[in-house]
Amino acid sequence: ILYPDHFRDSDKYQVPSPGNVVSGSDNELNRCRIAYAAGTGLQITGKRNRLINAIVQDTNLTGSNAAAVCINDSEDTIIRQCSIFRSGRGLVRHYRAKRVRIELNDLHHANMLTSDAGATYAWGTDGEGSVLAYNWVHDNTGDHTMGIYLDNFCSHFVVHHNVVWNQTSTGIRLNSDATDHLVANNTVIQATPFGVFTYAGRTPTQKGTRIINNLVIGRLAPTDPHQFVQGDLAPFWACNLT
Repeated sequence: ILYPDHFRDSDKYQVPSPGNVVSGSDNELNRCRIAYAAGTGLQITGKRNRLINAIVQDTNLTGSNAAAVCINDSEDTIIRQCSIFRSGRGLVRHYRAKRVRIELNDLHHANMLTSDAGATYAWGTDGEGSVLAYNWVHDNTGDHTMGIYLDNFCSHFVVHHNVVWNQTSTGIRLNSDATDHLVANNTVIQATPFGVFTYAGRTPTQKGTRIINNLVIGRLAPTDPHQFVQGDLAPFWACNLT
């Protein structure tokens, strides 16, 4: 599927609806290639839809708020064994998506035209047990880039056994409120391992979040409030090796 989405005007946040959409329930795209989109390469909505063993490349050429693969508001979506790369902003956007699985993917060269973004991204999302696992996340090129980015007000995600390297900012970012996540057995190199940001006037919290048995090569600073919330609302962390 080549050139699925084209437009020339954007205000960064409001862009035309994607041209390449999978909706409904229980559909699967398998062994396909999607390339050269001004905005989103593929949008998946509905329930229990799957993108398996696919290539999605060279999307969001306008640098808008689109993503290579957008699964916003979907339920039980699976993205597995895919190569997703070279996007003007994020690679997989899962805002308000429930119980998704993003696993065994090679995700790289996100954020080529913008800053403050991640290869994977959600904001204000209760993942209800969503899993991000066994991914390679690497070589995000813009300023202030993250690998796995759970932005403010996300909860109930499981992030495990990912290998994240060469981010200009943070490998795994859990912005406050960041509650009831499990982040375990990940490897982070060539990046600040963890990060947190809280909006002004709010009490920082990562209550119920567990950060366990991660391997990092870099500055792991449990007492740094830019990496972890401090005090009674701090996460539980253990066995993070540096």
